[in-house]
Amino acid sequence: MKNMDKFHLEKTLPALNPEKLINLKYLGADEVARAKGHDYMTVIYDMESGHLIGVETGRKAEVLTAFLKRLPAQTAENIEAVAMDMGPVYQKSVRECLPNADIVFDRFHLMQNYSKAMSNQRRIEFKKADRAGKKQLKGTTTCC
Repeated sequence: MKNMDKFHLEKTLPALNPEKLINLKYLGADEVARAKGHDYMTVIYDMESGHLIGVETGRKAEVLTAFLKRLPAQTAENIEAVAMDMGPVYQKSVRECLPNADIVFDRFHLMQNYSKAMSNQRRIEFKKADRAGKKQLKGTTTCC
């Protein structure tokens, strides 16, 4: 993150200092692209209040781990769950730094994977089907 960006965020969002965070129960962690798919940031937010509590450059396990290790010990111990996508990167950090927290996969990514699985299965069934079966499957969303 550029120093100017970081200065602005720290000035406008003072909660971005993990050492001062208390009373957290549920976190969310996600990656966002700053530039057209090549420059990523990790964002961490309080799921109860919806407040942004962390913005770090990169999307590797070490990025989230560094943030979580800066939390006060009592705060880290009291975190019950962290919502995230299904990639293993953030899971590793949560297991390492927040042993009491459950990992919860966010709805968006679950539905995205479910939709992909359904589309793949429709394609398989369409290829196996006879003419009547193909007619029945055609138009059941993106099957063909």
